[in-house]
Amino acid sequence: MYQSHHHSNNSYYSSSYNNSPSFGDKINVLLQFNNISQSTKNVLVKVYNTLAMCLVAAAVGCAFSMYIYQPNVILLLIASVAAAYKFASTPRHDTQSRLTLLFAISSISGISLAPLVNYAIEVDPSILMTAILATLAIFASFSVFSLLTDKRMFLYLGGLLSTACIGLFVVSLGQLFIRSQAIDGILTTTLLVVLSAFIIYDTQFIVYRIENGDRDYIQHTFTLFIDLIDLFRIVLRILIKNSKSKKKNDN
Repeated sequence: MYQSHHHSNNSYYSSSYNNSPSFGDKINVLLQFNNISQSTKNVLVKVYNTLAMCLVAAAVGCAFSMYIYQPNVILLLIASVAAAYKFASTPRHDTQSRLTLLFAISSISGISLAPLVNYAIEVDPSILMTAILATLAIFASFSVFSLLTDKRMFLYLGGLLSTACIGLFVVSLGQLFIRSQAIDGILTTTLLVVLSAFIIYDTQFIVYRIENGDRDYIQHTFTLFIDLIDLFRIVLRILIKNSKSKKKNDN
């Protein structure tokens, strides 16, 4: 069992910034939380910087699939499994290889999102930007909340989220046979709540692991990237569904 270490720090806006601070500096300002040690903040800055690059890679992958070439689904699945396996099995000290694999996974995730994004644009072109902004707002809000609150909240959230996931899985299986619109709506809303809770859980667990010596920022970035992509997918589906319902009611 890890033992948590408590650090004192007085790191309020001590750095002097230029007129145009770098992205890393901006994140540093956002992470001025008294309950987190300076060394942990330094790792978190790396995590969020890398996460931003992963999102760029995902956007490039999505655009590539939409406008240049859409790979075969089987090929995409094989590439996804191969990249994930290689990422998991590459030694931690091989930073360059792991970063390359992380960006490859991000690009593949973007490619896999392309059909849903295309469909959203067909339904209503404004949906995509709304989904991106809503996802970033939800992610940022819950990330800040988790960094400001008791760092041990995740200990209580863990069991609750595991139970919720099992419940969602069972109900989803039932939906294959019942096909109820009401249950589908409840499922989607519950999934959004669970994914938001996972952002709190994973962020706090990452802080806990960093403060107990696990400074593998690449693995931590991977965890948050998966949370963010899953959140974007469900937000986009909700907006598509709402837009279709609105059009149906208007007609």
